[in-house]
Amino acid sequence: MKFTLLIMTIALLSSHSFAQDAATAPAATDTVAPTATDTKEQKKAANKEAAKAAVDKLVEEKFNITADDLTKLKSQGLNMGQIVSALEISKVSGKSMEEVTTLMKDKKSLQDVAKELKLSKEDMDKIRKDIKELRGERKDAQEELRKDRKDKKEDKKEDKKEDKKEDKKEEHKEERKEERKEERKEDRKEERKEERKEERKEERKEERKEERREDRKDDHKSEKQDRPRQK
Repeated sequence: MKFTLLIMTIALLSSHSFAQDAATAPAATDTVAPTATDTKEQKKAANKEAAKAAVDKLVEEKFNITADDLTKLKSQGLNMGQIVSALEISKVSGKSMEEVTTLMKDKKSLQDVAKELKLSKEDMDKIRKDIKELRGERKDAQEELRKDRKDKKEDKKEDKKEDKKEDKKEEHKEERKEERKEERKEDRKEERKEERKEERKEERKEERKEERREDRKDDHKSEKQDRPRQK
């Protein structure tokens, strides 16, 4: 009974956690961020694919297999939980992956596979330990990814702040430029007013001169007219 419970625990540890984490793990750090035009669904799909890639990479490194090896295993209709279980059983039992996956594809339970391969309680303890360690590594990797995403988000926020500051500076520059332009216009208006004043002043001065000349002419004429009378 205890051995059966142990096998069931291993099955839950592997199939449930890896199948669920592949769909919900955060995006990998080297994933290109969706553009502003991407829809919400497209972003979710991109993050989901990146999460699967992160889990794949962890499994490849842990069991020293290639991406092609993993792709072949998936093409056999095995989910990630089954693949991890098969890799662990193969490693502990010394059986080939082909032999282990053949038993799994025959829709045999993990308990049946363990019996078929004559795995001992010690073997199952080792498998459970390795899977728990792998889950721990996955969690560490996820935490690192979350931290990296958070840092990138903060960096992006700071960049936006800096961009806004620069935009404000540019706006202030443009505003000041317009203000100086208006000031120059006003200055030119004032200069023209002053010029017009000077011109008007000179005109009045010339007018007064002309008036004085006319006055003198009139005076002279009057004097000439008065002289005969006096004689």
